[in-house]
Amino acid sequence: MKRAVFVLAAWAAASSVAAEPMGVWWSGFGQGTFEYGIKNDSAGSDSVYIACSDDSTTISFTVGGEDPKPAQSVVVTIGGDEFEVWTDQLGRGGTASHASADTFTALWAAMRKGDVMRVRLASGRSTAFTLKGAAKALPKEPCTPDFYR
Repeated sequence: MKRAVFVLAAWAAASSVAAEPMGVWWSGFGQGTFEYGIKNDSAGSDSVYIACSDDSTTISFTVGGEDPKPAQSVVVTIGGDEFEVWTDQLGRGGTASHASADTFTALWAAMRKGDVMRVRLASGRSTAFTLKGAAKALPKEPCTPDFYR
């Protein structure tokens, strides 16, 4: 049963990202989850996806079709600020620890104020995303990180 729920959740997340416009920050709500993101191409090979529900808050990155592996660092640079996002067992940026919750909150604020966001995976792959429109798509207050639930 747990696997079926995971598969459905993964499909819903992928479907949501795939249906959104390219190069534009978007937001939406479906099945109890607030969703935010951007993708650079129709295949979704470069994308950022934030999922916020009553149970969990995560941020996912895909660069060149590659998702980060579990327990790896994803480095996000906005202006002169660098954020190190550590992935959970599913390769998503989690928010369960104090440090990851603080990083997520600071990253959210930087995405709302910045111009460009560069994402670099541990493999060395990197890409850039515009932050134009992020302040409109992302509410002023970030989703509640898991650490604070």
